[in-house]
Amino acid sequence: MRLEPGDVALLGSDGLWGPLEEPEIVDRLTRLSVVQAVPELISRALEKAGEGADNTTGIAMMWELDASAAGDESVMTDTLPLNAFTTSILERPGAENDLLSEEEIERSIAEIRAAIDKTSNLMR
Repeated sequence: MRLEPGDVALLGSDGLWGPLEEPEIVDRLTRLSVVQAVPELISRALEKAGEGADNTTGIAMMWELDASAAGDESVMTDTLPLNAFTTSILERPGAENDLLSEEEIERSIAEIRAAIDKTSNLMR
């Protein structure tokens, strides 16, 4: 698909798009800048998922936005210094201690290894 000026691309984890309906995602990305929309979408996904929230990650970009139409909060690649980036990390509201236990970390590592092994076997 050929991108046109003003098109928005969103790459999100299942923790982002799983709890949200597509119209809600499209609405936020249409009405707001990506700098505003992504944190709002992440907050909304965490709110809707509640205690069962998964890794909730998103990155978005607008293709070839005219610099004169950009707002103050916009990040433009032609004005961003080389080797610079912008990011924000949101914490789940009310999550005082969201660290994983050693057991949870080991279980996650085992699940990742099993997925890698399964994929490796399929590729042979």
